[in-house]
Amino acid sequence: MEKNQDFIYTDWILIETNFRPEQLHTRETIFTIGNGYLGIRGSFEEGYPCASAATFIHGVYDPIPPLYTEMANCPDCLPLVITIEGDRFGLDQGTILQYNRELDLRQGILSRSLQWRSPSGKTIDIYLERFASMADQHVLCQRCTLTFLDFDGRIELQSGINGYPENREFNHWERLEQGKLDQGFWLHSRNRQSRLDMGIAGKINLLGVEGHSQVNAAPSYPSISATFRCSPNQTITIEKIITLFTSRDVPDPLLAAKSKLYYLPDYVTLHNANQQEWNQIWQQSDILIEGDSKAAFAIRYNIFQMLTAVSHYDEKVTIPAKTISAFFYHSHVSWDTEIFILPFLIFTQPIIARNLLNYRYHVLAMDLARSDEAYQKFMQTAMLCLEEIMGSTIDGIHGASAGAVWQTVVFGFGGIQFIDDQPVAYPHLPPGWTRLQFKLYWHGKWHSFDLH
Repeated sequence: MEKNQDFIYTDWILIETNFRPEQLHTRETIFTIGNGYLGIRGSFEEGYPCASAATFIHGVYDPIPPLYTEMANCPDCLPLVITIEGDRFGLDQGTILQYNRELDLRQGILSRSLQWRSPSGKTIDIYLERFASMADQHVLCQRCTLTFLDFDGRIELQSGINGYPENREFNHWERLEQGKLDQGFWLHSRNRQSRLDMGIAGKINLLGVEGHSQVNAAPSYPSISATFRCSPNQTITIEKIITLFTSRDVPDPLLAAKSKLYYLPDYVTLHNANQQEWNQIWQQSDILIEGDSKAAFAIRYNIFQMLTAVSHYDEKVTIPAKTISAFFYHSHVSWDTEIFILPFLIFTQPIIARNLLNYRYHVLAMDLARSDEAYQKFMQTAMLCLEEIMGSTIDGIHGASAGAVWQTVVFGFGGIQFIDDQPVAYPHLPPGWTRLQFKLYWHGKWHSFDLH
């Protein structure tokens, strides 16, 4: 375990030990999670002033006439409002007595545990976790556990969807319809310009207490609220399961979201399925480093961000320059994918690599048929890239850097060369590294390397 200012690193887990509002946006990026279909920035469920909450889905772009086309910030499925005797929980008020946030790379789970005292002196332990299921790319799961420590009082909970997300003060979505389900709700939205539809359905399960609940129908803010009284040391749990589709995926995304939600198992089963899928992925893609826990975590963090950003099934999308972790994507991609990220996928996830190669095939075939338009698109991309380099933007996860780190470890320190068409290692391990272990897939066979 290694500590660096506000962070503690283990081989698999990044732990944030202090909340610093001035680092809000950067850490939202650092704690981004995803599943290859979508990415969710590490914003707080309860919200925070000036936060940059965002959910991006591959292929969901929308124009801002007449300037450019960008990835559209999709409806936010995270909101959870906790009100204690009239005091709304938030880190911008009351007192933070304990704080801890963890990103578990092995399971793709973001969690936060804290103890908070309200302005009126009520103390509560809060644990929150979320994951975008790697076992089913259309499923998001959240869980919140509350322990009321030192008071009797009235508690109000509200959780739902924010259907009015913004891309820097511009909202790409218009509401078509919304409604309620048994202990749940749904929302049907459409892009303003590209006319892409999105269907979202969600349900809430409240454990450990019985109280009055109702579905709220505020326009574009469908939610469920519950009210009850608590007693000292009482613990309750809120589980939230979301399904979402776009018209890129299916002809009727709302019907698909409702149908999937109806047949899904409980939270624990979904949690276990996600864990099993991540275990399978890491068996192929993991790099083990012994003797340097910071390096061990660093390489796994970079691999994690590549695995969550690349589509596992869709060959009509690629990885934007900052993956799917930040704003300011102006409908452009670069060759960084082929240069830096594709080698990692070729040697560890060949099926996904084929999807990326097929994407480039589709794009080149289309561009060659319209050479004048292709040139204009090239110039627009080049100028926008230049503007972003010279300007100031909110940091995103840079996919090229993540891929370069993997290549440095495998081909640099591991010294992989191809002799008689077979991968052979000539290692040059850095001082302190006592072991380097990884797998490579080459010509239909797995090759294991355990270097000391």
